[in-house]
Amino acid sequence: MLALREFEKVDGSGKIQTDIPKEFGYKVEILVLPIHDNIDSFDTSVDAYFLSNAFDDDSAEDAIWQKYITH
Repeated sequence: MLALREFEKVDGSGKIQTDIPKEFGYKVEILVLPIHDNIDSFDTSVDAYFLSNAFDDDSAEDAIWQKYITH
């Protein structure tokens, strides 16, 4: 499985730009997560923040995933 992880700053119009490697083909899935102000740089603290939120128990999010998993 190919994966690309980048940390980007959003411009004033709410857009980001990134180059997708040719190996990914012409269809990709984009996942956008906010980085809170208390994280000053794109370092391992971002990884810790991501993991703590990725595994956070959220019943509303679980319901959304369940909808796609069961169909």
